[in-house]
Amino acid sequence: MSDLLTLMQGNPAWRETFMQRINKRNAVQSDAFCGIMEAYTDLLKEKRPPTDDFHIVTDSTYAATRQSVSGSASFTQAGQLEHRLAEIQSELSETRKQKADALEQLVKLKDDVRRLELESKRKENELSAKRAEIGDREHEISVLENGLRETQTSNKTLREEVAALRADLDNTKKLLQQSEKNYEAAVSQLIRLQQSEAERMNEMHEFYQQKIAALMKPKTDGTEKMPSLAGMQVGHLDRRASGLDEQNRVLPPSRKKSALKPHDGVINSVCARVCPHQTPHALVVTGGQDAQLCLIDGKERTTIRGWVATPTRGAISSVALPEDTTCALVGAADNALYLVDFSTERCVQTLKGHMTGRIVGCEFLSASKPYKAISASSDRTLRLWDINRSACVKTASHPSAMTCVALSPDREWVATGHQSGAVVLWNVRSENCQQVGAPDPKPHSDSVTGLSFSPDGTCIVSQGRDNTVKLTDVRRADVVCEFTHTDLKTGCPTARPAFSPDGNLIVCSTLTHLLCWNLYSKKLLTNPVCGNLITTLNWDLNNLITCHRDGTVTFWE
Repeated sequence: MSDLLTLMQGNPAWRETFMQRINKRNAVQSDAFCGIMEAYTDLLKEKRPPTDDFHIVTDSTYAATRQSVSGSASFTQAGQLEHRLAEIQSELSETRKQKADALEQLVKLKDDVRRLELESKRKENELSAKRAEIGDREHEISVLENGLRETQTSNKTLREEVAALRADLDNTKKLLQQSEKNYEAAVSQLIRLQQSEAERMNEMHEFYQQKIAALMKPKTDGTEKMPSLAGMQVGHLDRRASGLDEQNRVLPPSRKKSALKPHDGVINSVCARVCPHQTPHALVVTGGQDAQLCLIDGKERTTIRGWVATPTRGAISSVALPEDTTCALVGAADNALYLVDFSTERCVQTLKGHMTGRIVGCEFLSASKPYKAISASSDRTLRLWDINRSACVKTASHPSAMTCVALSPDREWVATGHQSGAVVLWNVRSENCQQVGAPDPKPHSDSVTGLSFSPDGTCIVSQGRDNTVKLTDVRRADVVCEFTHTDLKTGCPTARPAFSPDGNLIVCSTLTHLLCWNLYSKKLLTNPVCGNLITTLNWDLNNLITCHRDGTVTFWE
């Protein structure tokens, strides 16, 4: 069966071959049967005549033949025929059996062939489907190959563009570096020009101060004294008589001119400088509880910019400006001082020395680099700093905690206010930081909240929690004048009084009011209402500047 199946699978004409073998075998069997019939016919001729209706040999015929042969005379020949007939019959049976088996195998083969044809048809269908799928896949592959080629082309184009952009970026970086170098050179040259201009202005200022001091010195018997308040008043009246003060006279603040809000919270400190040879011509710097340091154009009254000035993002309690206005010294809530550069908006120096309490004020002792500064803290110490070395060069202490500090116009004297109500004068001319005057002068019965030097440096005005404003003669260390009012109530620990730029007026804050007196007539000139709690003020410019609890800066006229 397996050989037949192999033949069927290997030879497509298997049917013809098989039928030829069957026909050949049938022909051999037919020839043998014909020979047997011929012999049998000859045997019958010896006994009886042949009949015309004999065509088919059957088993009954064989039996009749056997009986007739048994009666024959030639028994030997009949035995041989019988033996031959038995063999033929056996072969015929075997042939029939083989034929039946062959027919059965043929039926099975037909079933197998039909099954194989169905399987082949199914396989052909599957093969057609696979071919169609392969065709689709080949189409997809061709599409993907086209897309890949397009992607490679676009990628090549993008690489070329990236290379061109990188070249442009390198050129831009080189140009930027060159521009930075040119900018740094220009800034350095501008700083040198500013420093030289500041030095020239300082020299001119010292020259005019010496001239004014020489004119204001009273003629005595050869001894020189510091100008007293009486001498200052006489000189003031003489100047007014000559018409000089009428030209530069500053009027008291009467109403708000403009306001802006650079901070989101309480403003703790403000300072201002006139910069005639720079832009802006008047610079105002404020520091607040939000750790922001804001620069304001004092002439245009607009905010230039603001940023967080302290690395620890702590509140700013005090701010100081040098005359070159290129940086600021900031006292922070972490008891450290930071030198902040305006061009980079970064802290370039850190001064640490105050251990506890709060830094109540700081000032520059030098007009330009190398910078020297002083700071006062509620830890009862006054410190002198070499900012270039970030080092404290001198420390002075007082039994009472310091609440405020002020620097004289000639940068030789420092005044500190204390919780005990004392106002102490310190000599910082030779960096000795020595206390001068009375050992413990107390113009106030309660804590001092703020103080300021007069423009000529002969007087100090102080404000205290005892609801008084007092004027102290620096030379005699005596209170020469006291100002009081029913609205004079100190509601803020940083409230401070200030002199007008010409030295004729004194202004102080009391909660939401401003009080302005004439220094010589002692008359209250104005009492405007601000509408918001005043935390600090400054009158270094022609217009008074007040700062408030809600972060507002107000310019007055």
